[in-house]
Order: sequence, then structure tokens, then C-alpha cells
Amino acid sequence: MPQRRVFASPSAWTDGFQGALQKAEALAKDGWIIDVDQGALTNEEANAVAAEAKKKGFETEMIPIAEIEGDVVAQFVAVKPKQTAAAAQEPEEEPQAASTAFTPEQIEALFINEFWNGKPSDTAVDNGFIMSQDSVVALGRRDSTSSSNVLAKGRTALAQPWGELDAESYGALQLAKKNKKKSIALGTTGNETKVSIDNLVKAMRVLGKKVKIVNDGSKDSVLYLGNQDGDIMALAPRIDDSGLTAPDPENIGYNEALAAYRTAHGGNANV
Repeated sequence: MPQRRVFASPSAWTDGFQGALQKAEALAKDGWIIDVDQGALTNEEANAVAAEAKKKGFETEMIPIAEIEGDVVAQFVAVKPKQTAAAAQEPEEEPQAASTAFTPEQIEALFINEFWNGKPSDTAVDNGFIMSQDSVVALGRRDSTSSSNVLAKGRTALAQPWGELDAESYGALQLAKKNKKKSIALGTTGNETKVSIDNLVKAMRVLGKKVKIVNDGSKDSVLYLGNQDGDIMALAPRIDDSGLTAPDPENIGYNEALAAYRTAHGGNANV
């Protein structure tokens, strides 16, 4: 029997894509992770992504984008770590003391999902300390017993006062990324650290939307992030192809990014 060729109208794709993005934004607020930058996935691609995520202990949900005669032909895949029974309990009376609700194992699974294409190599993992596939980002779980200097320096640095990123910061990073910025400068004038915006967004997906940030006080040093549960991450400064710190116009300062986000949201930014 000859195969029928059926085409979806351009308007159906446009409307479906916008609807999928709206659903992705709603799910993201509930802790789901959706990589919309990879574009629409076919059924085969989506099923492969979902199968790999389930192996790592994630819940999965398909977000339809386009249908042809009732059959979904393009979609996003949303993933979310499965919560433990303790995490699913009612919050304490003092919400300001609430944790990320993720176990160290779930935090590590999130890191692997964001920074590895597949299973990490044995050399990248050391007793709760794990490097990214490109070796520019590292995670130290709260229960890590690794002797890594990066982990030790990060724990020492995060014991000092410095700064904090929150949900509004996350929105500002996303807007800067949409505007083709690749690195962001954080820190005191003259001692800023410029890190990849993409890596910083991923790090906040792992640690949570409220994290402490600090460098060692020198220009373009390692940036450390920590959540209130004690999980930490280290981000190396972004370097361009010439070996120098990435030049403008790819850079944006944190205050500039935040101001742009607030302006875009009428001065009342909410994520």
C-alpha cells in the first residue's frame, strides 16, 4: 500500500509551538527541566530521550507541538527527578528554612542530565565530586568525601559573605541568553568573574533557583555556587578562542542583565 503524505499547515505549527512553550514555562516553575533549545523532537527522538531519563531516575512528560490527523509528530520532553517520600511531605511551618527537597543522588542525576551526554567516565567521578564532560564545571555533593582542591576551596569560599542569585536572576540570565549574550560578569568592579551564561543557567537548574555565589576575590577566578543544603558547584571563567577573556559584545554585566529583565517585565519581574 502506498504511504500517504500528510502536511501540517504553517499556522498549526506556529500555534502548537507557542502552546508548547507556554506549557514548558508552567512545568519549569514546578521543577521540570525542558531543553527547548534543541527544537522539536520526532517520536523516535523523544522516546529515546525519555527512555534515557527514566534510566537515571527521572519522571518524564511529553509536550506535544504538532499533530497530523490526531497523531503527535513533534514534541518536547520534560524531565524531573522523582521525589523521595520525605520530600513529598508537607513543608515545615517556617518556609524560609525549606530545602531543595532533592537528595544528593538526585542532585547528581540533575548534574549529569545537564552536563553529560550519557554516562560519566569513571575518571570524572570521585566520592560525590563530579566534573562536567568538558571539565569546566564541577559538582560537590553535600555528602562528598572527595579530597579535590576545587571542592575544598569552594566550601571555604562559600563560608564567606558575597552575593546571591534567585528566580529573578534566573529570568535575567534567560533573557540575556535569548539576546545572544554568552558570558556574564559577576562580582565587585575590577574583580569580576565572567562565566558562561549557558553553564550558569544549567547550574541553577541543578542547585535550585536560590543560590549563594562567590569567587576568591580576584579577577576571572573560579565562581562557586552553593545551595542551602550544602551542595556546591564550581564554574571556570569563560575563555574565547584567542585564549583571552571573552570580549564584548558577547559579555553582559549582572546588573545590566537584571535591569534589562526588569524593564522587559514593566519593572515588576516575576518568574
